[in-house]
Amino acid sequence: MTVTERLMAPGQWAIALRNDTPIAVRNKLVEFGHVVITSTWLDPTSMTDSDLKGAARYTGILRRARWSTSGQYDISGPGLAAWLGDENGKGRISGVFAAPTSLVAGTLTAWVTALIAPMLSVGAVVNTGTNVTWDSKWQTPRAALDYVCAIAGAEWRVNPDGTVDAGHVSTLWQVTPNDVIMRRAGAGNVVLNGIEAGDLATERDASTWTSYVTVLGPGEGGNVTTGTASIVSPYKDFLGNTAEIAAVVNAPAGPPSSGALAAAATEQLTRNNTVLPQLSITSEMYDVGRYVRPGDNVYVWDPDLGLVDSAATAVELREGIAQPMTLRCFAMTWAVERGQGVYYRDKNGVVTDLTDFVRWETSPTIWEVGQPTPTVFPVPEGVAATYSPAGERAARVWPPTTIEAQANAALTLSTTATLVAGTSDTFTTSIPNALALVTGTFDFDATVLGFGVAVGELQLDGATAPGQAIYGPSATGRQTVSQTWVLAIATAGSHTLRLMASKTVAGGTVVANNIHTTLSFLILE
Repeated sequence: MTVTERLMAPGQWAIALRNDTPIAVRNKLVEFGHVVITSTWLDPTSMTDSDLKGAARYTGILRRARWSTSGQYDISGPGLAAWLGDENGKGRISGVFAAPTSLVAGTLTAWVTALIAPMLSVGAVVNTGTNVTWDSKWQTPRAALDYVCAIAGAEWRVNPDGTVDAGHVSTLWQVTPNDVIMRRAGAGNVVLNGIEAGDLATERDASTWTSYVTVLGPGEGGNVTTGTASIVSPYKDFLGNTAEIAAVVNAPAGPPSSGALAAAATEQLTRNNTVLPQLSITSEMYDVGRYVRPGDNVYVWDPDLGLVDSAATAVELREGIAQPMTLRCFAMTWAVERGQGVYYRDKNGVVTDLTDFVRWETSPTIWEVGQPTPTVFPVPEGVAATYSPAGERAARVWPPTTIEAQANAALTLSTTATLVAGTSDTFTTSIPNALALVTGTFDFDATVLGFGVAVGELQLDGATAPGQAIYGPSATGRQTVSQTWVLAIATAGSHTLRLMASKTVAGGTVVANNIHTTLSFLILE
């Protein structure tokens, strides 16, 4: 059977066992134990518990075991991230099993440490420079961690050994691809791992499309405060009337203003009023997760489907020069295959080897790549309309327009956000609600400390987009930092994107160099 791994979500797994699995083995498989999968079989009698965790390719929670008289035996459950909060919003909810988590100017490290204990352990956490003041209550740790990471400009992941990493995308994932996916055999080169695609397919999905959003604030009955946002629907219902699809979002308890509720409604609507095509890919490579994890960027090259980035730097593959698109992997579903090791670890850490009893699969790996699907969800008090967290499902792309602009002069930063010369570009969209996937890379060089932090921002038509690239060094030096924005462009016509940079304190000296400071973006219509 298969394992589905998802970015910042529990995912799921299922394994079928042979009908000759001994009853003594089946009786050991108790719910809320763990199933561990390794890339190759390892003798559990020669391993410690720590050895098994370190060798794990995947670890899941056993939540369901099914035995039938026809000889069908299977076990299944979610990934380790479900200990932070499962797919139904259940978990160690603050205010019920744990005290509310409240931090003032808490770093990302402080928040991760406070939220994930005692279910999992803190792994590698890299602070982004944005601290968060918030009081988390009546939420699972996963929901709270999503909110905190969104504000701090970070993401998180749960590793198979039960540790939780968090940080900016550029510190957590493979941003410059190490892998190229293409249909032709012989993909890759001496540097890139070549992954031959079995099939690439696109489809359109309007299941999340919304034309009207209402955010409900405090109050009861007819005294509930609300914020609304809407667009003119281009669709018709069965009788020819304008098709209105509305969503109602509950704001958390507290006294948010009517303006904040309206802003929250506008942001929720912006993320859900566009129908985008979906890209799915299959591949046959054994245990491809050794090379790519959900969250990593990959190259995808297929001229027949328009998966070409004519503005990108050419990549030399074994069969010639290509300009593949750089897309992000948000999920992958892979088969549990012969050659891997499968083990059950009970609540006391006792390990049972299941490898000899697994019914092996040979199905291809299914990739979901592209952009996150927008989702309407409750917004925490005080942070409405300030972020766009990653969705549970993803894989959205259509043949895009790709543009890149590079700084042509260095900028010495001041406390006023200033355009980095050369990183401005004007473009035209032909339809309303086009989507822009924008990456700003800032080449910051600190020569004198005392400037606080260097901040890189993006402006669309003069308005600053949520999210920042932050550089806060403890010593002088140079570092490249990046930030990615997903922007919905409400109207068709001419638009301008600009990279802006500033520092938070008047002292010190820090420069945005022109060598590696770049603005690149895809326009999806």
